[in-house]
Amino acid sequence: MVLFKKGQKLQYIKSSVLLSIMVIILFSGCGKKVDNKEQQAAFKTDDERIIEFVNNRYRCKEVKVLSGTFKPNYSLYAVVYEVNSGTEFGIKFLLAHVHTDSVIVDYNSNLFDGAVNQSVFERVNIPGKGYDAVYYNSAGYFMGSGGGEVFACLVDFQEASVVTGHVFISGDSEPKLYIPATVKEKSVRDFLVRRINNDFPGIKQVSHDVKLVD
Repeated sequence: MVLFKKGQKLQYIKSSVLLSIMVIILFSGCGKKVDNKEQQAAFKTDDERIIEFVNNRYRCKEVKVLSGTFKPNYSLYAVVYEVNSGTEFGIKFLLAHVHTDSVIVDYNSNLFDGAVNQSVFERVNIPGKGYDAVYYNSAGYFMGSGGGEVFACLVDFQEASVVTGHVFISGDSEPKLYIPATVKEKSVRDFLVRRINNDFPGIKQVSHDVKLVD
């Protein structure tokens, strides 16, 4: 048995209580830090997971993401990301979904002309299709005071198809639109022409593409 002098017992009790409070605060603080990290991971959206995945996997900074029904009865994510490796420059389209916090790639396209910065990237509906498609347009990125060009793409992930349109303006000439003759599906071709015509009313279609000098 421990014997206390007068006043020592009260001091001992106060010290014990103070020590207990400090221990509780210490462990509570550590617990909050762990909880915050767990909460940050738990609250990360699928869009954020996909952007982070694309940044790391393909070493790119320019990325845009859309959610939609890009295959019948499936909610998926469409991505456009920029490739700039020094030997290649352009864009690729990717379809993905998130499963138990992991990003699964369902489709990754070939390289196409374009850039992500300033671009239009929209979920659209094509007449007769029971799922969503994606419309891409490079907008003013490749345009200048002396002319320029606009690259457009209509992406059908269900068909693994990317249809392209190329608007080019050289000097004082009127803008012209080239869509490959291989695009036979009328609803797809008409949609692409209609969207481009919104930006260039009355644009003339041509049968041969022109590559502008860099």
